[in-house]
Amino acid sequence: MLKADAYASLLCGQPPNIHCEELDVSLSSTFALSNSNGLGVTYERTLQEPTGRAYCKLFAITSNFEQSMPCVLLVEDIQIGLCGALRSVWKHNRLCRSGVMGLHPTVDITESISSQLDAWKMELDKILVQCTRQSKQESHGLPLRAYVGFEDESDPGWNTIALGRVKALTTETAILYHLLSLHLYISRHAKLAEFLLPNPGGASIRPPPGDDWVSRWKQSKDARKALAHAVAVTRTLESALLGTKDSSLPSPITALAFLISRSVLTIWGASLEGTCTCNVEEEHIDIDLNSEGLYRGWELQGWFENGGPAKVNGNPLCKCAGELWFLRLEALLF
Repeated sequence: MLKADAYASLLCGQPPNIHCEELDVSLSSTFALSNSNGLGVTYERTLQEPTGRAYCKLFAITSNFEQSMPCVLLVEDIQIGLCGALRSVWKHNRLCRSGVMGLHPTVDITESISSQLDAWKMELDKILVQCTRQSKQESHGLPLRAYVGFEDESDPGWNTIALGRVKALTTETAILYHLLSLHLYISRHAKLAEFLLPNPGGASIRPPPGDDWVSRWKQSKDARKALAHAVAVTRTLESALLGTKDSSLPSPITALAFLISRSVLTIWGASLEGTCTCNVEEEHIDIDLNSEGLYRGWELQGWFENGGPAKVNGNPLCKCAGELWFLRLEALLF
């Protein structure tokens, strides 16, 4: 219910209806998240259940109380934490777009919310690394064991199926993280937010920001952070789509994240002045947030502060490369 409320809020531009303080409910057991098929399996997995999850409340997760965290975090727990952070993001957005002097959040408030989102993303990365490592070992513990479904652990390939569930959930959760971050940095500039983000009053035709305004926005730290998250959305989607047999991803927010990311990259590309920089022998900073550990590196933080030529996975982020990138991704999506 919390997840459905958060997704509806993001899609419709409305405030979330559920208040985290109301969630006086314990976390579900690990064996119940994928399934427990048959009483025999249920009893077996109950004995393997880690102690402490039944005493951890959802409101503690959404409030990010470290002392109340379960001993083993699962991807679903990260989703709960991100959904809980949505209310802070939404309040931040409304204050930014209110137009009332004195209500605009300070940079410190924005960065505080961003740090909270980043902390959940770091935990998500740890879970994926841990599950990938466990899938290659003979004995499998948590968190990978929580994603075993109808498969018999004596059958070959069951660990690959379980890891596939982890990767699918990780992709959806990463998209949610980047979408919340995009809302956070786009909303600090009211004209861009009105053009890119869903309106609380419903759909309407909104003219794009003027060239002079876009040029000023591009020089801001918020623009560079929004660009990095937009790039991360497209990279995450491309990696997921290339690794699945399905033609589309099931998450309701996938299309919204893609459209906002494409708009950010299009506006950024249109604001680039002069000739293309892809063939210029100049140092480019890799802004790929999906590179392991890179988004916490000093090099990327320096680019956020000072700007400069950017690249993604070794390819310069320039006018001529951007359109080809989107054509390739659209072929996978649609």
